[in-house]
Amino acid sequence: MKTLDKKEIFRIIKTFSSARAPSGLEKARGELFKKELEKILADRRIEINTDSLSNYYVKFTGKSNKKAIAILAHIDEIGGTIRKIKKNGTLEFSRR
Repeated sequence: MKTLDKKEIFRIIKTFSSARAPSGLEKARGELFKKELEKILADRRIEINTDSLSNYYVKFTGKSNKKAIAILAHIDEIGGTIRKIKKNGTLEFSRR
């Protein structure tokens, strides 16, 4: 498995955070995630799986079947509707 240095980790984070992904439109960011994961796992024969909701996951074989670890994250953005920009520059959001 490829070892990532600090510069590479920050590049990946910047790539993900630069891709728009409002709720319901996360496909492009998901494809970026898969592409980066494929690079990291390129030297191993580890399959990247997708479930019915288009979430990606990878299964690593360990020494024991007694314990498992899952690392989970949302790929979409938190969105809101701005109702008003006040004179002082602060934003007023809609509650609905």
